[in-house]
Amino acid sequence: MKRAIALRYDADVAERHGAPLVVSSGEGDLADRIARAARDYGVPVVYDVPLALALSELAEGDAIPESLYEPVAAILWALGGGSEA
Repeated sequence: MKRAIALRYDADVAERHGAPLVVSSGEGDLADRIARAARDYGVPVVYDVPLALALSELAEGDAIPESLYEPVAAILWALGGGSEA
């Protein structure tokens, strides 16, 4: 089944929570709508099934747990223009 999880991480979230927050999560048709809305607003969509499965266990408004910092940080870094040396 398709899954989509939308995360938010900006200066405000970093200051208040210290980690990205789940802002939306869904399966099936809702996952399609989340991905379509992201694309419509120019938000990158990343396909990572194991990470999506782990994040889908969280409720909307939850900060991601430390165990997911590394994979989420790698995606944020890549989306932010990072490159490997």
